[in-house]
Order: sequence, then structure tokens, then C-alpha cells
Amino acid sequence: MIVRSVFMDCSSIIKQIEDDRNICAGDDPRRLEHFGFKVYSQSDEDGIIEEIFNRIGIKSKIFVDFGAERGEENNSRYLLEKGWTGLWIEASPDYAQYLRSLHEEAIREGRLKFIEAAVTAENINELMSRAGITGEIDFLSVDIDGNDYHVYDAISVIQPRVVCLEHNHCYPPPKEWVMPYDPNHRWTAGSSYYGASIASFEKLARSKGMILVGCGLYSPNGFYVREDLVNDNFSGPFNCERFFNRLDYEKIVSFPRKELKQTEEIEVPQTQEITEEDYKTKWIEAEKQLKEAQEEIEAMKTSKFWKLRSLWFKFKKNLGLSTQ
Repeated sequence: MIVRSVFMDCSSIIKQIEDDRNICAGDDPRRLEHFGFKVYSQSDEDGIIEEIFNRIGIKSKIFVDFGAERGEENNSRYLLEKGWTGLWIEASPDYAQYLRSLHEEAIREGRLKFIEAAVTAENINELMSRAGITGEIDFLSVDIDGNDYHVYDAISVIQPRVVCLEHNHCYPPPKEWVMPYDPNHRWTAGSSYYGASIASFEKLARSKGMILVGCGLYSPNGFYVREDLVNDNFSGPFNCERFFNRLDYEKIVSFPRKELKQTEEIEVPQTQEITEEDYKTKWIEAEKQLKEAQEEIEAMKTSKFWKLRSLWFKFKKNLGLSTQ
């Protein structure tokens, strides 16, 4: 039955996530992998960010996010929906047009400031100052698929309490690697030429007084907290060798949104009798979930992870490996 299949598939995904969490984080209850969930992030970043602020507290409720894409899926939309304010910067004209339309109300009300611009090491401080965002802020996310290291290194007008940096997963620790600076760089789908290794980011972040406290379960994101806020709030030792997790494109794409976690508690016995009214109700709910899934897939097709996943399937096929 279609309804039962939807519920069982969601439960299967959730069980796989829990198994992977136990493998990566073990029995350490303070490891951030245990708290990840997705609302608007690409994978489990929303939950990890929320847990970090549960531990260190919230002050300004201000964020800055470079590489906001269409405004549908990023590391700070969940914060915006929860009443935070901040700045998004996106270079793509197509993404920018869609973003302005999607978040017209937030922009009009001044809750969200948006700048359409290519971020460089030379202009990043001016862009933030132009938006009126300087000094201490709560959260910074850097994900521009290129000069991330150099742009983060250049930042001086804000002092974030928490930073999320996307590292290049092709260079696992202890390898240090940084893409040479090129203000005209544009990431090409499928290319591994972007950003920097997690070891290089960790070293740079430490020079800025930020400590790596964890990584996403499947995605190449490291989370850094200001040194004076770490204390006993997080589980050490604090180094990339301990926190680095292998990237899994397929699981990033299939990571369920937070509300789907509730299906873990649904039991549908194989012999259960379903009345016509029950059937109609469940069918409507299944159609709703299917529509949401289709909309999510369409949005994902514009992201780099979808494009990389397609290349990954092609690579496996060429090697004669299963793509199931």
C-alpha cells in the first residue's frame, strides 16, 4: 500500500541516520551529531546550530550568510523564521530574483537585508558595513564554493560568536590545502577545486579565536565557537581529526526535514483494517508528503549537492557499481 510504504521509507531513513550517528559520535552525549535536524538547511545543520546556541546562549540574534542561493535552503533561513535578523549575500542574478520574491516581506520589514554581489576578500567588509552590520554578531556562515578561506580571513568588521565554514572534503585531516585566491573564480559543477581543507580552516579559525566543536554528520560543514564560550559546553579534544566525518552525497539529499521525524513513532501493522474514511485521510496525507518531497527535489536540483550526486552516480555506473 502506498501510505504504508511512505511511512516505512521515512522510518528506514531515520534508523539509518541514528545508526550513523552512533558510529560517528559513539556514546558521547555531547557530540553535536546527535542533535542535527533539517528544516531549511541542506542536511543536519539547522539542528546543530540550534543546539550550539542552546549551550552558549543567544545574544544579538543577528546572522550573516554568504552564498544564500535561492533563499530556500541555507544555514540561516531557520534562524530568520525564528525571529532573527541578518544579512544574506548572493551573486547569482537568477537566485537573487527568486530570493527577493520569496522573502519580500522580510526584506520590506527590514528583518532581512539582502545584497546581490560576488563576495571577495576586497569587498566583504564594505558589504557588511553597508548593510549596517558590524561588531559582535551571533552567527556567520560562509559557503561560496571558492574563495571561502580568503574571504573569512579578510573579515574584520564583525566578531561572530559562532561560525559555520564549509570545508573541501577531498582533503581529509591532517592534510592542509587552500585554493589560491582568485577574485574571479566561479565554481564548476562536479569540480573539487574550491575552498580549503578542514585542517587549514581549523588553523585559520584558531588564529581568530574560534574553536572547532563539531561537524555535520554527512555534509562538509565545520562549526566553530568563540574560545571563551567553549568551556565545558562541548566535548573535546577539539581538533579536526576527531570531528571530521566522511561526506555522503546520497544521504545529504535524502536527509528528512524535521517534521518527518514524527513518522518514526507511527506504527502501521501489516494486518491493520483500514476504513474508507481512514484510507481517504491517509491518502491525503501521503499525497501531501509526496508533493512536499517533489518540491524539495526541484529545489535540490539547483544546488551543488544535487549536481555532485548525479556525477557520483555516473562515476559508480562507469565502474560497474550498483547505484541503488
